[in-house]
Amino acid sequence: TEEASETDMGKSEEFTEIKE
Repeated sequence: TEEASETDMGKSEEFTEIKE
């Protein structure tokens, strides 16, 4: 999640679902 938010704050939600 941290990496995702650093890469794309807007896409953090999508990354969170994939990471989790």
